[in-house]
Amino acid sequence: MIQAAVRPTFAKFHPVTEAAVRKLVLDSPSSSCDQDPIPTWLLKKCINELTPVLTRIVNLSLLEGHFPDSFKHAQVDPLIKKSGLDPEVLANYRPIAKLKFVSKLIERAGVNQINAYLEKNRLYGKTQSAYRKHHSVETAMIRIYNDLLLAADRGQETVLVMLDYSSAFDIIDHDTMLQRLSSGYGIVGTALDWFRSYFNNRT
Repeated sequence: MIQAAVRPTFAKFHPVTEAAVRKLVLDSPSSSCDQDPIPTWLLKKCINELTPVLTRIVNLSLLEGHFPDSFKHAQVDPLIKKSGLDPEVLANYRPIAKLKFVSKLIERAGVNQINAYLEKNRLYGKTQSAYRKHHSVETAMIRIYNDLLLAADRGQETVLVMLDYSSAFDIIDHDTMLQRLSSGYGIVGTALDWFRSYFNNRT
């Protein structure tokens, strides 16, 4: 009798250690947001005193499957796309959303565990370069270039179609994405609740 392969699932996050939180803080950029109660550089200087508190905040969010609404409010600053563009034309600006440092800290802690799960269970697409360690636009271009050369060696004709979605992340349907996380990637339970909470009530 042939047994069906067991489908991997990720039902809950694991508690994050103080050492891991400390490393996340120290490895983070020192940029701050006007909403931060203290600047990031000062937080880093007080890391020994603040690590237990930050670890508790991170773990409460991940383990309870809840992303606090107070961390979902972004300060949006307009940044001109290129020097020399007319500053009077609104289309020449790119909106930059700035979130509280602790918000980004919780995100990074969650992302680390999700990435480890996806890598371990080989759930990333073979050709995906974005959002993967040791992958980038450069690795994607090398892959495409190699495929074109191999096709040319075989005497085949090739067509390259490139799509550039404007503000792609702004148009993703959250319900569809949550359904895909569950059915396609095995993210369920409290972990899926955390994602649902993360996307709701953003301002």
